[in-house]
Amino acid sequence: MKKDEYLDLDFSDIKAHFPLDRREFIKLFGGGIVILVSIRDAEALLQETRRRRFRPELPEDFNAFLRIGEDGRVSCFTGKIEMGQGVITSLAQMLADELEVSFSSVDMVMGDTDLCPWDMGTFGSMTTRFFGPPLREAAAKARAVLMELAAEYLQTPLNKLKAKDGVIFDKTQSKNKVTYAQLTKGKKIAKKLNRKTTLEAVSEFTIVNKPTSR
Repeated sequence: MKKDEYLDLDFSDIKAHFPLDRREFIKLFGGGIVILVSIRDAEALLQETRRRRFRPELPEDFNAFLRIGEDGRVSCFTGKIEMGQGVITSLAQMLADELEVSFSSVDMVMGDTDLCPWDMGTFGSMTTRFFGPPLREAAAKARAVLMELAAEYLQTPLNKLKAKDGVIFDKTQSKNKVTYAQLTKGKKIAKKLNRKTTLEAVSEFTIVNKPTSR
């Protein structure tokens, strides 16, 4: 009888962090901009799990990341999963609005254990409430990085620039513009969310709260 190789696996550390470091990220996913997302400081999340028999520790590094690739497409990698509750749509909507890209340009990679970091699980109707805000902040961080790159590329002050549909342009001279794809081409930038980003005003959203096919 052939020995079951799975019996030899060590599951003692089921909360192990995602094994790739930031340099390996860039090697694996190629060029572009990567923003690492962590919800380890979500004390409210821990409070909700206290009533359970377990109190999972949140990872010290990150639980998800988003990437703006050299083709301009936006990908979000998270251990959260879609189970019919619609988070694959709601999270993509928030990401698209905050990053100023079209909904169709966002790819959600969820629950892929080869590509996504560790996550404490999808339960208790908490994905949108607790993962949504840091995801918005990560998108805002990515937008800020892109705006800085655009200011240098277009030789235009930041306060004169505006982003829309994956394009950053000069508000006083709309023909002076550059796409996200152009800005990310050849770049290898990885940053961690520091919670000091400026979010878009909800009143400026054009995708969230609008009917969208799942």
